[in-house]
Amino acid sequence: MSKLHRVFVYGTLKRGQPNHYLVTDRNNGEAEFQSEGSTVDAYPLVVASRYNVPYLLDAKGTGKRIYGEVYSLDDKMLNAMDVLEKHPDWYTRLEIPIDIGGQQLDCWTYIMLNYKQALLKSPMIDNYDSKSSMTGAYVLPGERSETSQEWREAVKDK
Repeated sequence: MSKLHRVFVYGTLKRGQPNHYLVTDRNNGEAEFQSEGSTVDAYPLVVASRYNVPYLLDAKGTGKRIYGEVYSLDDKMLNAMDVLEKHPDWYTRLEIPIDIGGQQLDCWTYIMLNYKQALLKSPMIDNYDSKSSMTGAYVLPGERSETSQEWREAVKDK
């Protein structure tokens, strides 16, 4: 087995969320749930765009501590997540400290750099759930109109 990577997921990759299938599909590699956890630092987690996508913004110290899940992944699964998250073009995978029952572990997570500053005025949440009335209905990547860049321009600065 290849090197294992600890990854913190906070959005659609969590258990019970729309993209969790990626984590459970062995064709994508190996993934093992380790624990629930939260960011040590506060971050803004917002749901934005017409597709209701959760974005963890690169503004450490702003927002709330974010709750999610930690997984151990092999190289193949990490690559599959990178593809879904469009790393490094859309999200950037960075290591941040995660609190797991009082113990701090550095974990990879996907963070939005170069975002529109107006997103910081959006409601901030601490625990994403695609079924919540607060977030709106998440639209899976395969169901989006990728020909329109309008939704990307609403989120990302150049």
